[in-house]
Amino acid sequence: MICHLAHLCFTSNDLERITAFYRDRLGLAVKFRFTAADQSVFGAYIAPCYTTFIEFFDQKGAARQWG
Repeated sequence: MICHLAHLCFTSNDLERITAFYRDRLGLAVKFRFTAADQSVFGAYIAPCYTTFIEFFDQKGAARQWG
């Protein structure tokens, strides 16, 4: 039985909208943002509880950053 997940990782076409939903509607904290060399944000860690993180990455931004 699965009782704990450390990280869940998803991609999105609208990073700001999905981040705003988890932060503003669900009240979860944004713990970390991924920034590229040009200072654009292409990802975020959302923390629903103590040691669990939901990672969201902008699909195009992540592809530019990591290939």
